[in-house]
Amino acid sequence: MRKMQNHLCCSMPRVKESNFLNYIQMLKTIKITMLLFIAAIITQCKKEDEQPQPVFNPFTIEKNEVALTEGQTEVVKITSGNNDYKIIETQTSKNIAAATLTADKTAISITAKTAGETKISVIDNKVPDQIKFIVIKVSKQPNPFTLEKTALEVEVGKTAELNITSGNGDYQLTQTESSKAIATLTVSSTAQKITVNALAEGTATATITDVKTNNHITFTITVVDNTPKVFQLEKTELNIKIGETAQLKILNGKGKYSTQYPSYPQATISFENNLLKIKANQLPGFFELLVIDEISAQTASLTVYVTPHSNADFQLSADGTTLLKWTGSTTTPIDMNTNLYLSKVTTIGENAFANTQLERIFLTKKIKSIKNRAFYNTKVTYLALEETALTEIGAEAFKGTPIADIHLPNTLTTIGEAAFEGCKALTLNALPTQLTAIAPNTFANTGVTTMRIPQKVSSIGQGAFKGCDLKSIEIGATTPPTLAKDAIPTTIQYIQVPEGTANAYKAAVNWSDYANVID
Repeated sequence: MRKMQNHLCCSMPRVKESNFLNYIQMLKTIKITMLLFIAAIITQCKKEDEQPQPVFNPFTIEKNEVALTEGQTEVVKITSGNNDYKIIETQTSKNIAAATLTADKTAISITAKTAGETKISVIDNKVPDQIKFIVIKVSKQPNPFTLEKTALEVEVGKTAELNITSGNGDYQLTQTESSKAIATLTVSSTAQKITVNALAEGTATATITDVKTNNHITFTITVVDNTPKVFQLEKTELNIKIGETAQLKILNGKGKYSTQYPSYPQATISFENNLLKIKANQLPGFFELLVIDEISAQTASLTVYVTPHSNADFQLSADGTTLLKWTGSTTTPIDMNTNLYLSKVTTIGENAFANTQLERIFLTKKIKSIKNRAFYNTKVTYLALEETALTEIGAEAFKGTPIADIHLPNTLTTIGEAAFEGCKALTLNALPTQLTAIAPNTFANTGVTTMRIPQKVSSIGQGAFKGCDLKSIEIGATTPPTLAKDAIPTTIQYIQVPEGTANAYKAAVNWSDYANVID
């Protein structure tokens, strides 16, 4: 090995020692220079790292979508940013809308050009990674909203159309209550028209709205009735109290009027323009008044009821057919036929006249039923029933009254228990042909002395004639009615039965007690 080293050494060219030292010194200088350069770079980087970095605001905008019509402009505010922005548009977006920054760089102004949809980008150059997109939707400019006219006239019962001459195809109708009363309206967006079906005469307004633009048009509907006008009065019946004056409107008249007769005993008649005036005189009653239109020769009739009673004197059921209570204090006769409302009564309710001071009552022909205790303990002495449609008299209906003169109609089928008990002045001597039974105590303690009992009566109740000075009865039934004990006074002198039935009566229960007077 040593020999080899000696060989190499002997084979290398010989270099001068001074040059070699210079070479070494140069390497050292280069090394020191590089170290100093690196140290300088490191120092500079450290200084830069120690300097504060700039802070940028986040980039935000007011909205990400706008909807415009052609020609419309909208400004989208930049709600946060760094005042260095760029709008990126495509050719398509430029065709649909123009977007620019406002002069103060706080918003984006977008103006719609043509209908369509596009998107633009907005960049904040300070924070380029925060890109915002705005979708732009542009619709066509809406059509103006017009009708062919704003007033329409149509006849009752007919249909008319009102054309929508311009609009945007979606409409809404709004009717007032008064317009609903005179016409039915419908709108067709397809046909662009309003259809009016006329119902009744009158004038009113309605409103149609173009939903797209929210524009409104109010139009007038006039419904006319061209049918011949009928001359008439506003009422066909009138109730008026003695001493008072009433007036009625005359409808569709020509202005000159008269009555069939120059005067009426119950009222004084006069005319003033298109008013009929009626002053009730002191004579109660009802009459038919015929009013004549002298120009058209048409006539109108009115039933006038002149009554001494006001509506406060009585209470009626809701349907007006039942007299619930007489509240008046008068003792003057009552004629229900002379009062418009009482004339429609068909039922005298329970206790309706009970304990009143009335003496004479004239019922209407419509009366069908007199309920329990209806006239109990009144002062009534006369009651006209023979021309009524009466079918029922309730229990104790006339109990304790001084009634003397009463005629029962043949429509009567039922008389309640004790209906006439205690009516000492009553001298009734015949019962209606349709009556089917005599209830207990019906005529007890009355003034009845003779009685004709119809064929359909099948039972006579206990005490029916108790306390009466009954002399005789005539019975029409061929089969003896069921007779209660003590129904007939034992003092009766004569009982007439149909021919050939005397033996059956004499053998019948309780009838046998009167065998000696049955013939």
